[in-house]
Amino acid sequence: MALTTINIYVLWRKAKPSVIIKTVSEPTSGMKGYERLKVLKNDEKLVISMIARSGGTILQKELTAITKLPGYKITRILNRLEGLGVISRKNTA
Repeated sequence: MALTTINIYVLWRKAKPSVIIKTVSEPTSGMKGYERLKVLKNDEKLVISMIARSGGTILQKELTAITKLPGYKITRILNRLEGLGVISRKNTA
């Protein structure tokens, strides 16, 4: 009984809702487009290029698989890009 409870808990914790990431066409912050790109790090540029290659919309878990970056790093990159107004995210669940 205890193993079943633990297994269900572990499976439940791993099941995260999918997040759709879209590029933002209109700037939401005071920076212009080229100014925002100047402050980006290499990993952030990689993520943006993967989003662009997918037509401007991609799931967060797909980004993790394509870039081979750890999930926590993708989350941090997406948080920064969202803060800069480069992307927007939406939960699918």
